[in-house]
Order: sequence, then C-alpha cells, then structure tokens
Amino acid sequence: MGNFSREKEGHELSEGELQAAALANSVREPVLIVDQDQKIIAANQNFNSLFGFKQDEVLGLSVYSLNDHAWHLSVLKELLEDELPQKKQVQDLEVVYDLEYFGKLTCLVNATLLETGGEVFSMLTFKPQIAGHSSISQELEYLKTVRDVLMKAPAIICSLKGPTHIFEIANKKYCELIGQVDILGKPIKEVLPEIEGQGFIDILDEVFRTGEIYIGHEKPVSLESENGQVTSFLDFVYQPLKNEKDEITGIFVHAVDVTEKVLARKKIEESESELRNIMDTAPVIIWISDENNQNVYLNRKWYEFTGQTKEESFGMGWVEAVHPEDKLEAESRFVQAIKERTSYENFYRLRTTVDEYRWMFNQGSPKWDRDGNFCGMVGAVVDVHEEVTKGQLVRENEHRTRSIVEEATVATAIYTGLEMKIELANEAMINLWGKDRSVIGKTLRESLPELEGQPFFQLLHDVYTTGKTYYGKEDRVDLMIDGEMQTGYFNFTYKPLRNEQGEIYGILNMAMDVTEQRLARKKIEESERRYQEIIHSSPALIATFEGPDNIIKIANDAILETWGKGKDVIGKPFFAVLPELVEQGFEDIIAHVYESGEPYSVHEMPVDLVRYGKKETLYYNFVYYPQRDINGKITGIVNIATEVTPQAILNQKIKESESHFRHMADLMPEKVINTDVEGRVLFFNQHWLGYTGLSSEELTEKGWTTTIHPEDIAAYQEQWERALKSGENLDMEIRLKDKEGEYKWHLSRAEAIKDETGAIKMWISTNTDIQRLKEEEKRKEDFLKVVSHELKTPVTSIKGYIQLLLTMLKSAQDKKVSALPLQPSLERIDHQVGRLTRLISEMLDISRIEENKLEMQKEIFSINELVTETVQDIKYTNTQHKIEVTHQSHCLVNADKDRIGQVLINLITNAIKYSPESQDVEITIQEKPAGKVRVSIIDHGIGIDKENHVKIFKRFFRISEEDEDTYSGFGIGLYLTNEIIERHGGVVEVISEKGKGSEFSFILDTATQKDTEE
Repeated sequence: MGNFSREKEGHELSEGELQAAALANSVREPVLIVDQDQKIIAANQNFNSLFGFKQDEVLGLSVYSLNDHAWHLSVLKELLEDELPQKKQVQDLEVVYDLEYFGKLTCLVNATLLETGGEVFSMLTFKPQIAGHSSISQELEYLKTVRDVLMKAPAIICSLKGPTHIFEIANKKYCELIGQVDILGKPIKEVLPEIEGQGFIDILDEVFRTGEIYIGHEKPVSLESENGQVTSFLDFVYQPLKNEKDEITGIFVHAVDVTEKVLARKKIEESESELRNIMDTAPVIIWISDENNQNVYLNRKWYEFTGQTKEESFGMGWVEAVHPEDKLEAESRFVQAIKERTSYENFYRLRTTVDEYRWMFNQGSPKWDRDGNFCGMVGAVVDVHEEVTKGQLVRENEHRTRSIVEEATVATAIYTGLEMKIELANEAMINLWGKDRSVIGKTLRESLPELEGQPFFQLLHDVYTTGKTYYGKEDRVDLMIDGEMQTGYFNFTYKPLRNEQGEIYGILNMAMDVTEQRLARKKIEESERRYQEIIHSSPALIATFEGPDNIIKIANDAILETWGKGKDVIGKPFFAVLPELVEQGFEDIIAHVYESGEPYSVHEMPVDLVRYGKKETLYYNFVYYPQRDINGKITGIVNIATEVTPQAILNQKIKESESHFRHMADLMPEKVINTDVEGRVLFFNQHWLGYTGLSSEELTEKGWTTTIHPEDIAAYQEQWERALKSGENLDMEIRLKDKEGEYKWHLSRAEAIKDETGAIKMWISTNTDIQRLKEEEKRKEDFLKVVSHELKTPVTSIKGYIQLLLTMLKSAQDKKVSALPLQPSLERIDHQVGRLTRLISEMLDISRIEENKLEMQKEIFSINELVTETVQDIKYTNTQHKIEVTHQSHCLVNADKDRIGQVLINLITNAIKYSPESQDVEITIQEKPAGKVRVSIIDHGIGIDKENHVKIFKRFFRISEEDEDTYSGFGIGLYLTNEIIERHGGVVEVISEKGKGSEFSFILDTATQKDTEE
C-alpha cells in the first residue's frame, strides 16, 4: 500500500497517517486522503484505477497537481480550503475533470473532515457518473476497461462526437500521431485543418450520415509537424456510435500505423523492379522458377533470342524452344535439380528467332527465402555457340584447318620460327603479295625482299619475342607487283601462335586491303573540307549543334554576324551563347527535334537577339533538322536560316491591310465577296456566312451562286461572264436563298479593282438586301390600289346621288320640291362626304406623323362621355349592330379629344367591319390599374392570328391578301391608332385568336389634380 512504501523510503509515518491509510484501504469507493497542506497521504486501489495512476504514484503530491494539473479546479480548492473546514462534511458535490486522452469525467464527491491520531485530514470519496452503469463497481470496471484499452492498446484510438466530429476521447498513440495533446472538446477541422481536402472529412461525414462502417487500407495522411508536413499510411476503421434510440451520436476511430510496412514494401517493390530492369538489360538469359517445376520469370534476352511470348514460355513452355534432340535431357535435368534442390548445369541447343539453333550453356541454383524455405531455382543461360564450334574445329585434323584457311576470303598466312618461314598462305594472301605459290616454304625475307626498309620485319620480331598481338590499321605497304612497286594500305594483325606448352612457335597474319576505303575516306575528307568552305562562304545562316547540350560545332560567318558574336563561341553550348532564346521557346523546339527526329521549320518568325549589347527584333525563315550518324542515331542539330526582316515587315503590313479590309468588310451591312481576276472566290465576309448558315469552306466548295433563285441564275451568270471579259461593272437585282430556305431580293454589284496599268487585279462584289424595299414598293402599289378604290367608292356614290336628284328635279318641275326625297339623299351624300373626309384626314395624319408634325390639342374631358357620343354617332349609320357600353369607372383624361375620338371610331368600326357573322360589340371602361383608364372594344368576329398581332399596327398592313375584296380599307387605321395613343404616353393592346374574335384596348393616364389646375 501507499503508506508502507513511503515508510520504506525513509519517511516514518505518524499514527494518524497510518490510521488514515488503513481507512482508505478498507473503503470500496475510490478514496483519497490529504493533509491540511493538501498533500496526498493515502489513496486506495479503486482511486488509482479510476484516474489511471500506478500504485503509490500520487503519494506526497499536491492534490492540485494530479493529471497534469487537471485537479487545479476552483470548486475543489473552495471545497478543501473553505467549505469543508467549516461544515466538516460535504455531500454529492459535482466535479468535472478534463483528463488527457480520456476527456471529461464527471464525479460526485463526498468530503469528510477526519480527525485521527491527533491530526486532521480531508477524506474524499468519488462516484463517477457514467450512463448505463448503476453501481460503483460497474462504473469502475467500465472506466478501467476503457482506460486500459486506450492506454495499453497498440492501436491509434479516438472517439468523435456529433456531426462536426468533436474529439471526445483520444489515446496517447493518437496524440503522438498528430503531434498534439490539447484536442479534447475541439472539432477535428480545428485540430487538424491540414487534412481537409485529403478525403477524411468527407468519409467521416458519410459514415455519420449513413451509419455505414468505413474501412481504409494503407491510406496516406499528411500532417503538420515541427519538421514540416509528414505523410503516414494508416489502416483504419470508422465505426458509427449510436445511443439507446439507435441514433448516430458519433464515430469510433480505430487505426494502425502501417507506414513502415508500406514504405518497406514500396522499397522492396522498387528494389525488385530495379533488379528486374537490371536482369532485363543483362547480356545473358536469366530465369527463375518456383518449387513446382514451373517457370515464373524469364528476362527480356530470352524473348529476344527465342521469339517466344510470355504465355508460351511460362510453366514448362520454355522447353519447346530447345532442340528436339536435347529437349528430354534439358527437361529431366531441370526437374531433377528442383526435386533434389541442388545446383546443376548442362548444354543444349536453343532455337533463335530465325529458326536456327545455337549451343547454350545453362546453370541453375536453388533459391531460398529468409526462413530457409526452398522456393525454386534461379539460373542463367549463356550463348557458347562459338566456343563449342571452335572446340569442334580444334578436334578436326590439320587438313581441315588448312582447307579452311585456303578457302577463306580474308588474306591469311602462317609464319613459323623466328626466321618467319611461310608455312601457309591462302590464295587471297598470295594475290595480295603479287606472288605465286612458290613462296610456300620460303622465309618472308626471301619471298618479299621489298619489305626491307619497311617496319614489318621488326614488327614480326617484336610479336614473336613479346607475345603481344599487333594490329595495323591502314598501314602503308609497298609491294613489287608485276614488276612495279605499288603502294597499298592494309588493316592486318600479327597474332602469336602457341603450342600446348604455351610456347610461341609462329605468327598468324590476317590482312585486308583497305586501299579503296582509305582513298574514299580521303575523298570524303576532301569533300568535307569543301563542304566547310561552302558553309563558311555561304550567305545563308548555317550552324550545327552537337549532342543534347547543343554544343556549337560549326557556325559560319553569316550566322555569327546575325548573332553578333565572334568565333570564340565555337565549342560552347548554344543557349549559353544566346540565353535570350530560352524564354522564346527555342530550347524546347531544339530539344523536341533532337528527341523526336522531326524537323522543325518556320516562316518569318520574329526573334529577339542581343547583338553587340543591344536588343533587336529580326525575322527569319529557318529550319532545324536532326543530324544522324551512319547508324541512323541522332547526334546533333543542323540550323539553316535566312534573315527576311524587310520582307516580313512588308508582309505584315500587307496582312494588316488585308485584315483591315476583311474587318471593314465584316462590318459592312452588305454581303461582300472578293474574287481573283478569273472570278475564283478569295473571301466571303461574315454577313455572307451568317445569311447562308454555311462556313467559308462550304460556300467555296458549293459555289455561292447555288443560292441564287433558279429564275435569276441564268441572267446573272450571263452578265457576270460579260463583266469578266469586258472589265465592266455588274449591277442587277437577284434573289438569294437564306439559311431558312427563303429567297430575298438583293442588289448585286461587282466592280473590278485595277492596277496602275489598268490591268484587273481582282473583283469586289456586294449583295445588298433590298427585300424590305421590294416589300415597301409592293405595299405602296397595294396602297395606291386600295386608296383609289376607297376614294372612288364615296365619289361614285356622291355623283350617283347628285345625278339622281338632278334627274328627279327635271322630271318634277311642276311638283313641289318638298315632295322630292331630298333629305335621305342628302344624308347619304353627307355620309359619303364624311367618309371621304375621314380618308383624306387619315392620309394627312400619316404625312404629319412621318414629318413629326402631328399636333395634340390636349384638354380635360370625360372619356366616358366621349365613348358614349362616339357610339351614338356610329349607331346612326350602323343600326343593325348592338353596341353595349359598360362604365365600370368614370375617368377624366388630359388628351386631344378629337384624336381619341378618331381612335374610338377606328377601333369600333373595325370591330363592326370584321364581325360579319356577329352583331354584338362590347365596350368597357375601367380604371385599371390605379391612375390608368383602360377602354376595351370586344367583338366576336374573324379574329387575328398571333403571328400578326404586331404586324397589324404597321402602316398599310392588311390581314391577308385573300380578304382584300371582303374587307375594305387600306391598312392605316390601326397604325394611326397606335401612333396617337403612344404620343399620349399610352399603349394599345390586343388579345385575339383566329376565328374567336378580338379585344382591342387602349390605356391612358387619368387626369391628375395638377392637370385640372393647369
């Protein structure tokens, strides 16, 4: 117990302390006893279990220092130092402890002032409050279990509460992982802001929302540390926590740090990958098998050598590439070695990709894992075909050897002894010497005395005495051939020959006449010299760069001048000489040419160069193309360029001018075409493309003339051909089809553009849309026809009535005038005169509107009275129609009374005119909305299509051509109505449907107090 351990440490316990310790150990609840200085003198085992202490760990400590000062609470201090000394006993005081790794622990504390052995102590008992545990033993056991799991578990554990994932519990392993301790009660985003965007928050949200467990495997997480960001790999589980109502309240996190395992595996994988790369690049065949006689790996050399696929070679498939005569032995030796787990070696012939067999030497050794378990074989196969063949040749007799030498195309001879006796010389060697076979058996000096004074006799002596082979390369040899001394150049070897004891007995001489090659190379060198001269004297800018670092190998004077550099740049990296080209992209361009082998050429490219300390912009045509050796390998880059600055500037101006022309053409409302002197199209402006809905390429391919109306095409082509031949301008009207398939009238014009000599350079054609003009002309024609008809009708009526009256007066001279029907006739004449006057007035109003001279004589009047008066006037001449007026409101307006009356007449007479099958017309007057008066005229006549609701207010517009004879008028009534109402600041509205009648309304402002005062 705690008191005894202190005694052993040298502190002699007082009688009161002994009694207090004994009391603490006899109580079941967690108990803590402190002296008057708040030093702990006793604590029982249940206390230690509750708060996570080891036995005797807290004895002698200040109670306020426990759990990293988590006990330094004002409520506890007030209890021990103030309240308890006065009351002697305090019960069920709730104290909340914030414990590291565990979170908040709530306890009910009972405190008693204890007097024993003449001393005063404070005894505290603790009852933890844990939901679901009714007894103290259950609570302690639960807390001990939780603490043991948290503190002793090797795993990383924490508990998160609520949808914001607030840390409720976190063990030491978790805090060590994140490098933080003070995390409890804080949301995860606050503690670990760096994990946002790594997917963990989204996973936690999903688990909390769905209640589904999430298991992560080797997932990387990057966390901030003192040394910067550290990445770890975790296996983890997110387990939803639920309350007694099966509601998700939080998430339990259990994780294991597998960083070492992941990194180790990655390192092994990298090592294995590196090993396989090494094995794939090895010059020999390497193979690996498992313990069941199955091949599991063959390096690239096997597949290149045999032509087998990986599928064909796996298992025992590799045996199929072995010579049929060697297959059985090769397979049995392999299987036996695996069975006995021993090394083995054998020879066999292996088929090549060209269906030839070569002798191979195979060696295999057993393979063991770290635990000493046999896991297969590993071996190598080496091509020994030449060695085996040589061995066979050695075993052949000398005759065969001599035959081979004799038949060899390479000049070959064997000299024996120090005196260099010609033992053997094939026909090629004898011909090379210019001798015959009589030289066989003689010494070299006897046979070729002309070699005296040349170095060859000394060379042969040195090889014979030193044993060192001599290799001659393009050595000059003067030989007497056909009685003349001739000079030749030879590649040859003097190789010592040894007997079985290793002693030199002769020299093998093999030679090849390379005179032609040498002369050819000399010619090449001469050609290269001339090539260099051409390069350096050429006005073209020429340079070559060698290797990936672009070392300047050649740079002629012209290119040095354009660089602004001297010859000292030769041998330096190109971009070190001209660093300003790097940021202009030239380094990437040259690198691409070098790597891909694709030439790069450009026309009139601007280049900024620093020449003689001054930055200049020049323009070049240039090409970069790869330079290759005789094997096709890229060794460098050739740069050929021409400065074209003046030409480029001129072309830019031309392009700018052309661009300006095209831009202007696109802004023109006409459809513009630019053609060459032969009439081939060079350019369509944007209006052409928008009108036809075709691209420039499609228009060019189809031909723009396909859009001309079939009735106009022949005439147009005839005039266009005439214009091309004569150079005269073209001017005609044609119809062109738009993208909707409709033909519209255009004025088509073409004019030739000529140079200073009068020769035609090109044609500019425009097509101006005149469809509206055509329609306007048609409407004017129709208008004149209708006006003529409308004016003629009342005039004819007036004339008829007058003639009738005159006739009646002549025939009734003896009768009284009062007996004649003068009044109805004059009334009809007056009606027709009124109609004629109204037509003329409307025509004058149109003219005034066009000239903006339509005057308004505004006054304040009752719109209701005006409607009533107008309806009464109309009823005099239209007695068969029933016109009903509904006054929902009575309103005054400030307007031109005559003009508004004119509007009412137009709308009411239209309602009557266009209702041949209905006699009812309804008129309503209402104040809607406030401050506005709406007058609506409703008929049940023929109605109007919705597509014509806007068109009917246009000048001269009539419903349809087919209705002209049925409904009189020339389409200005509604136009004038709309203009008059708009000039009063009002609007005209129409609601109509074909066959269901119409409702025309006009809306005006009601008169204000200010209008009345004025």
